Amino acid sequence: MNLRLTGLLLAGATLCITASAATTVQTFFFDFGPNNVANRGNITPEDAPDANGNYWNNIHSTSGNNITAGSAFSTVRNAEGTAVSGMNVTVNGQFNTNGLSGGGGLLAPDAALLGDLAVATATQDYMFLDGNNVDNRAFTISGLDPDHAYTFGIFTSRKANDTRTGRFTVEGYNTFVGENQAAGSGIGAAGENQNTSVILATEPVFPTPEGTIKITVSRVTGQYIPLNCMKMTELSGVSRPVVDLSDRRFFFDFGATPQGANKCETTPSPDINGNWWNNLTNTSDGSKYAAAGTVYDSLTDSEGNAATLTVTLNNRFSTNGMSGGGGLLTPDATLLGDLAIATATSDYFFYEADQTDCSMTFGGLDADKAYRFHIFASRKATDNRTGNYQLSGYNIWGGTLQAAGTNLGGDGVNQNNSSILVSDYMFADADGNIKLTVKRASGTYIPLNCMKIEEFSGIERPVLNDYVSLALAGTAADGRTVSLTRTTVDGKAINTYTGVADFAAGEFTLAATDADGATYTIGRAEADGKLALNGTPFAATGVPAILSFDLDAMTYTLTPIESIRIIGSAVGSWSLTDYKEMTYAGNLVYTWEGTLEGHDTSTDSGRIGLYINGGWTAFKRTSVDADYNAVLSLGNGADIPVNPGSYRMTFNLGTGVFHVENGLDDFDTHRITVFGSSVANGQGADQIDNENHGYIHLYGKELAERHASGESENPFYMSNISIGGNSTVMLLDRYDDMRREFGKYVIFGVSLGNEGIHGAPDQAAVYSQFKTNMLRLIDMVRADGKIPVVCNNYTRGDFTAADYEHVVSMDREIGLWDVPSINLLGAIDSKTGLWADGYQNGTDIYHPNQQGHQEFAYAMVPSMFDALQSGKALVTERLDAPGTALKEKTVTAVPEGTMHSFSLVLVGNTDKTSGKIADITLADGSVMTLSHDGNRITLTAGDRTLTADAGFNTPATLVALNYTYASRILDLDIYHGATFAATARMTDVALEPTEFTLPRPDITLNEIMLYRSALSAADVESLAAGELQKGSLEIYSVFAPEADNAPAAYSETLPVENHAMSLNAITMTDNGNTGITEIDGTAADNSVRYFTPDGIEATRPAKGNLYIAVSKDTVSKIIY
Repeated sequence: MNLRLTGLLLAGATLCITASAATTVQTFFFDFGPNNVANRGNITPEDAPDANGNYWNNIHSTSGNNITAGSAFSTVRNAEGTAVSGMNVTVNGQFNTNGLSGGGGLLAPDAALLGDLAVATATQDYMFLDGNNVDNRAFTISGLDPDHAYTFGIFTSRKANDTRTGRFTVEGYNTFVGENQAAGSGIGAAGENQNTSVILATEPVFPTPEGTIKITVSRVTGQYIPLNCMKMTELSGVSRPVVDLSDRRFFFDFGATPQGANKCETTPSPDINGNWWNNLTNTSDGSKYAAAGTVYDSLTDSEGNAATLTVTLNNRFSTNGMSGGGGLLTPDATLLGDLAIATATSDYFFYEADQTDCSMTFGGLDADKAYRFHIFASRKATDNRTGNYQLSGYNIWGGTLQAAGTNLGGDGVNQNNSSILVSDYMFADADGNIKLTVKRASGTYIPLNCMKIEEFSGIERPVLNDYVSLALAGTAADGRTVSLTRTTVDGKAINTYTGVADFAAGEFTLAATDADGATYTIGRAEADGKLALNGTPFAATGVPAILSFDLDAMTYTLTPIESIRIIGSAVGSWSLTDYKEMTYAGNLVYTWEGTLEGHDTSTDSGRIGLYINGGWTAFKRTSVDADYNAVLSLGNGADIPVNPGSYRMTFNLGTGVFHVENGLDDFDTHRITVFGSSVANGQGADQIDNENHGYIHLYGKELAERHASGESENPFYMSNISIGGNSTVMLLDRYDDMRREFGKYVIFGVSLGNEGIHGAPDQAAVYSQFKTNMLRLIDMVRADGKIPVVCNNYTRGDFTAADYEHVVSMDREIGLWDVPSINLLGAIDSKTGLWADGYQNGTDIYHPNQQGHQEFAYAMVPSMFDALQSGKALVTERLDAPGTALKEKTVTAVPEGTMHSFSLVLVGNTDKTSGKIADITLADGSVMTLSHDGNRITLTAGDRTLTADAGFNTPATLVALNYTYASRILDLDIYHGATFAATARMTDVALEPTEFTLPRPDITLNEIMLYRSALSAADVESLAAGELQKGSLEIYSVFAPEADNAPAAYSETLPVENHAMSLNAITMTDNGNTGITEIDGTAADNSVRYFTPDGIEATRPAKGNLYIAVSKDTVSKIIY
């Protein structure tokens, strides 16, 4: 993105060369594209000349359809077929390839128009910039003669209706910048929708003293910028331009000191290239932050000389890096040049999820000199992390750079290792300042690793007029809806106007007014995309159009909107032939109504874009309005998260507002929307068929299996719109995603980790922000008519004791909120704040592995949503529980499905000195026993015992048995009323409970609670204080005197009411003698049923044994 095209060359770079002065030494031809890939493109034969007698070089795909970063082509032949020793071409950043009829290459070039570039195998395919937030890529030609000049003929062509224009920066000792339009409606010599005739011809460019010329391909308009073929001519007899360089350069390493929280490294000076560096680091040792207001002075240039330059942080930056933080550890000098210093590329500044734009100001600059910024950003991660780096001084510039993404740097290299963002020539403002703002284009955490600033003298400062207004006049615009807005950057209005118009068929011109009131009529110049005073009127075809006019560069784009199509995974696939067509309703409004039936919604959101004119240029989401509708812009932004469903969609081209309504009459009562971050969308779990099988996927699978087996009558399914890196702030910022969801239920899945608790200078503020925002989000979904469920916080591989304390505290609070919740912490807790051993995703400290996700899934109550669907009310406080004597009663709890981690909480007491309290049956058939003996309560598990030194003879004694499967830790906590009594811990214990039984214990039981996750010590303390912790609570039953709880008939087993958000229930069986104490005689009547004294029915009674005989009318003890 070029906010303002400065159009500058180094002094003397624009040369007048007479024919007698320049002599052609040799010529080279280059074909860019696939390596003989069916239906995509072919190389131009290298072993024989073409029809013109010229030999070609092929810069072709090296991995699938990509030319990977670092690909080197070391055999370069001139047009006569002679290999030139030492010359090679290196691709600095990954390009994609395409072509032929499917890819829109120029299949039949005309030699009358293209001369010796009219070779079909060269024009029919191309390499191109991937349009997903990639603004530039480069390749370098080395082994050139520094004393010779080189000119380039660059040809680009791609059949498409949308405008695709690339900027080509040819950079050596001097620099040339030019543009070439590859695609657009009617731009061909015979009206074709592709370039068929225009070759960008450069001025002579001299190589660097090292013999290199770098060519950078940048986006001007459109998303996918091709480069089909190129001719390079070497010239002798050309005078080298007089380039006045001040020879001042400044190098910056952004990161932390070695003693910082993330163990970054500073760069020593001089480096191996002899350059001195400035280290901009964290504000104090041990902190990961570089605080807002920090001023870095005492800076030097690359020679080590003191400079007047200063850097001031206008916002706080965080620091990270090295192997744990994903910095670039082994930079390659052939790709990054003098920025390839490991200590500089391996760490970085970045801004957190809860921050937006962050900036720094470079002060003390010379207002008479020009500055060029070389920006490098890299972070190892599979998600797309792209920053927009904006410079603002006297003039303004901006560009994007992708730091992270799958295979970005080549196969298996998920980070930028080659692309440097190079600015135009910038001038400081009157105060000697240039401001650098780092913005988020895609992803959450945007890094800035290192940077070089070059200072130039002899550059003419551009003259910038002040056009205060711009209007359209003519038959196409008069009386029609036209909206133009002047662009502002850092509060400064610039001379770029953008907008839309609902054109009638006809013509129009521009009417501009400057600050002095003078007016100007502006039309088209002869050159495509150029403006001219009193130029030719623009023609409009009677359809809406997107407009952009840069009155400094005197350039424009005018994109008629012939069609808008919904394309994406939510539709079915990312294919131009798989779409839903929107209908133009007039007055810049487009509509669509129907059903999207694409993407599997179990782990990650489906996505769409609004694509125009049958091509790959799209409206994407850039912000949200006050009513939580997405606001879209053309060519920039992110895909719009939408999952399959029935919708009514409206897009207002004038405002950019994309409004979605429910296509159903009411909410989908079986749809569960998941609104969270990377753990919620399954990061760290196994990926099968492009789906992360994380805990949400696993829980959704369990719900489907319950329905298929008849355990549930509800066909629940997941609709996951979670995005990695999200915090509560970001959920609020993208609440439009939730507004496009029409399921009845919502699961929130964010954490204090993404909120920024780790290393925060004010952890209390982060804690408060999380709590406030979560409660607000809960209120918002309820106001929308939905039912919320909240996942609590969990561990991380870098959490400290202070971080963990805040996580435990927040989880205790969440467990008390008036909302069902899921205790994820207790499923995988190491009790220190870190992931349990073996449950972290390798070196990825932020995510659990597949086993960790499975433990999270086990913590979710299987019938929770069935209970919600049934209308069951949420119990938020403890209920009155006077207690029941269990001497002759058996209480049994069987968990739903597989249970790993658990907490069993019993509240009661006894007047006996010793006895059994409970049995816990395990999956291997063994039984653990909980018993009391005087002032001790003991758990016996095989040959191991766990004893807490507190008795069970105090009223309202609370016994909590808490087990975390992942860490194999079993805690026994005892409270006497609200008073802590004792605790004990057993480690390295493997358990999988299948049944919990209180088998006729001689105790009074007031309450029983069974959780599918381990309570923390703080949670148990909360229970002892009389509060009700609800996270992962599967069973909560209270007991009253016998008359209220007793079974209706002897030995009958009945459920006891469960007040947890679950359809499970414990059962109670009365094993007593119903008041009959005498043996009444003998019996052998087959109409009578016989039971042992333990209440087990005897199908074949044995003669002489004691039984309870039950007939229709009587119950008696008998000897059979």
